Amino acid sequence: MRVSTPLKIAIKYAIIGVLWIFVSDYLVRIFHITTISFIDAQTLKGTLFVLVSAGVIYILVKNDFEKVDSYKRKHQTLLSNLPGMAYRCRNTLEWPMEYVSLGCDQLTGYTSDDIVSGRPVHYGDLIHQDDKSATWDEVQRCIKNNRPFILEYRIHTKDGTEKWVWEQGQHVGTDERGLEILEGFITDVTDRKLAEKALEDSNRSLRTILDSIPADIYVSDMETDEILFMNARMRESFGRDCVGEICWRAFRGAKGPCAHCTNSALLDDQGRPTGVQVWEGLNPVNGIWYLNYDQAIPWIDGRYVRIQIATDISDRKSSELALVQARDLAEAANRTKSEFLANMSHEIRTPLNGIMGMLQLLQMSELNEEQLEYVNMGLASTDRLSRLLSDVLDISKIEAGKLDIRSEPFEMQPILQSIEDIFAQTVKANRNRLQLHVADNVPPRLVGDSARLSQILFNLVGNAVKYTLEGQVDVSVSRLPLNGPNGCRLLFEVSDTGPGIEDHKLDTIFETFSQASEASTPYTREYEGAGLGLALVKRLVNLMDGSGCIVSETGRGTAFSVSLPFRLPQPSQADSSSLSKDGPERELSGRRILVAEDDPTTQASIQSLLQRQGSEVSLAENGEEVLTRLQEADFDCILMDVQMPVLDGVETTRRIRASGDRNARVPILGLSAYAMSGDREKFLAAGMDDYLPKPVNHKKLLELLGEHTREG
Repeated sequence: MRVSTPLKIAIKYAIIGVLWIFVSDYLVRIFHITTISFIDAQTLKGTLFVLVSAGVIYILVKNDFEKVDSYKRKHQTLLSNLPGMAYRCRNTLEWPMEYVSLGCDQLTGYTSDDIVSGRPVHYGDLIHQDDKSATWDEVQRCIKNNRPFILEYRIHTKDGTEKWVWEQGQHVGTDERGLEILEGFITDVTDRKLAEKALEDSNRSLRTILDSIPADIYVSDMETDEILFMNARMRESFGRDCVGEICWRAFRGAKGPCAHCTNSALLDDQGRPTGVQVWEGLNPVNGIWYLNYDQAIPWIDGRYVRIQIATDISDRKSSELALVQARDLAEAANRTKSEFLANMSHEIRTPLNGIMGMLQLLQMSELNEEQLEYVNMGLASTDRLSRLLSDVLDISKIEAGKLDIRSEPFEMQPILQSIEDIFAQTVKANRNRLQLHVADNVPPRLVGDSARLSQILFNLVGNAVKYTLEGQVDVSVSRLPLNGPNGCRLLFEVSDTGPGIEDHKLDTIFETFSQASEASTPYTREYEGAGLGLALVKRLVNLMDGSGCIVSETGRGTAFSVSLPFRLPQPSQADSSSLSKDGPERELSGRRILVAEDDPTTQASIQSLLQRQGSEVSLAENGEEVLTRLQEADFDCILMDVQMPVLDGVETTRRIRASGDRNARVPILGLSAYAMSGDREKFLAAGMDDYLPKPVNHKKLLELLGEHTREG
């Protein structure tokens, strides 16, 4: 039980009085004070008592008041050091203060006396008008519920500055007039409120930015998979705000974590972010294709969370699907076209082979000059048709990306000589002069694709000869100075004195089915041709890493220039390709040759040709007959047609190679009207030693037979 200071003083005073009575009586008896009357003695004792009591009381009261002053000083120092103002006030709208601490001046700009006196203002007058009613209501509610109140509101200071303050107080009783007394503490929280507002503005700006991004963005806890944030675009995509839900359940309707979840890949073994994980996926809930960017980022509480930014790529996926479908359609159309061209080539080459074979046999017979001319003209026509077929097929191969450029040793002179031979009749018919010029620095032997070089030159020279009447066509070959260590770049120039090409047609002559000279009507054609030659030339030059240009002047002629790279042959290549060859007549004489061919005309043509060389010829109309003939006799070579009834030439070749008997390694030369890309490789892979496309040139056939039967 605490005893108040006045009571303490009274008790001390009573104790001193009692002690004084006993002490004073004792002293009188000791000193035998008899000379003083009883009354005088009592007066003396009372006087001394009063004096001593006054001194004692002074000492005691002085000590207590010093303690009180010390307590007040400590109390004032403590309150003055607090960042705010302690107060005691009456519970009215004016908040009249009975006491405020020294922090009042710093908080409001008014002194403590100003606020306590209510002059010029009460504290309640400083509260912002918009906050006064709510503040008053909250205080009254807390008093009614007998609990402390905590407030935040605005005040206006003496200089007009607006401040935010935080207040905590409580009801402590009533005064003598029955008014409720409040005590509490008020402090300035303007900086905190401004910081909160700045943070709120920043968050609002960030949310506005995230909501404006045309992508679905969400944040989820990496341990619980709880969704912590979704932007507006994602809320729109899923039709609701999924914050607080589990991501795999809300976004995918799954019963457990997604198999493709990237959480485990977003942090390394030390818990550090690994960077962005990118993946694509179809969302089964909203049916949208997303391109997702996942990354671990620090959250507001310091832990790492996953943020996913998902962009809608449904349109792209639809386009890709459309492209795939278009590609499939194009590939199907291309396959159909290839099959059509293969069938067309076969159906045209087979009868053409018979015509050409018979004309070649006729050419070898005894003919007068007129008959020989007719035969030569027929052969020229078949050759022209054969080259047209080759051009059509090669254009198709290039468009399909299936034309390969070979790299084999060859001699330049035979190619140039064949040009002179092939166009001799046309040059003579048009009364032209064809001149070939080969520079001394052109190597006689090169490594490259001689067949494609021949096509380029045949088409260029063919065009020049076709369009030139009673003029001159010059073909020149020279070596360019820019060469690598084993390289060689040649310049081929074909010029004529024909009608030339108009400037506006120079860009179109390299297109398929385009000609420089267009007919005025569909039935009037000044020049022959399908319009494929220059288109093929351009594509072949590009495939061979070459370049070309054209110079033309109307009325004076045209000059085509083509630059092509080749390699110089190594000594081993030069030696291996310089084998001496004897005439085919000597080599084929006495040779046993089996001809497998189901077309009677081709059979007769090849049989007659070989018999003229002294060969013994046996015939078979299908693969089964070939296998039977091989069981009955040995042969030095087989001429194998690819397409035959019962058993085709490819399968027959495979069975021969796999038989293991004495004829398993007999040389087999394929003959076929199939000349599409990959056909040659397919036939050689089946075991054929070489292959000639139809229509068959007898000279090439004899050379090929001489080479392989000699090896056999």
